[in-house]
Amino acid sequence: MIKKQKDSKINSRDIYKYIDEKKFKKIIKKFCYSYIPELKDKENTFFRNKIDPMLSIFSMFLNDFNYDSWVSAEKTRQLQKSLENYNGNFQQDLLRSMNGWSKMEILDAVNKEKKMIVDVKNKQYTEKGDKKVASYDSIKSCLAKKEYKGFTGYFLVMIKNVKSDLDIPFEPPDNKTKTRRPKREDIRIIDGVTFYGKITGDKKFLYKVYQEIPIVLSEILKKEDLKKEIIEDERFESFYKKTFN
Repeated sequence: MIKKQKDSKINSRDIYKYIDEKKFKKIIKKFCYSYIPELKDKENTFFRNKIDPMLSIFSMFLNDFNYDSWVSAEKTRQLQKSLENYNGNFQQDLLRSMNGWSKMEILDAVNKEKKMIVDVKNKQYTEKGDKKVASYDSIKSCLAKKEYKGFTGYFLVMIKNVKSDLDIPFEPPDNKTKTRRPKREDIRIIDGVTFYGKITGDKKFLYKVYQEIPIVLSEILKKEDLKKEIIEDERFESFYKKTFN
């Protein structure tokens, strides 16, 4: 493990200026307590979708796995979709728990003071065209309502697939009509770092959330040693930068 240099200027507890600490810990617990039962139950459901024993042999030899390490990796693979779903729920809960934000019926979150409504997605490149069009239409229908007059609707993708900051009009292509949805300044696509910087005024907010997650997880799961190992590894910071910068 290569240890990283700590940046004393970054304090992850700054996030609690914008989100109640109890609420933040609650949504972390929700993630954990949703996933852990599935992880435990995997002992009973491991062979539900017929494991290919020949493929497993190839995998073990090519990846230098023994049976124990292969089974561990296969369990993680089988549970990946659940993890992604729980992470999607976490991203929605994070925004809804921010000061001034709440859940809304059609989309994921609303802030009446800031006049913003938001549909939250995890990755820009995994969203299919028809889902993007559906999101645009949902935002449009909300903005047409009297209670959201003068609001801006955001299609929030936490992880973007472009290098520059993303905060532009949202014009998803419609495969059925072979046209794009009309350009509107009040319907926008925005990435996670830019969005949270916009609503908090702190450009490092999302990074501070990232820093705080292992601290809270270590408290909940009693894994202090694992927390130290993770956050002191240079990959803790480099993985974040490679994805969000």
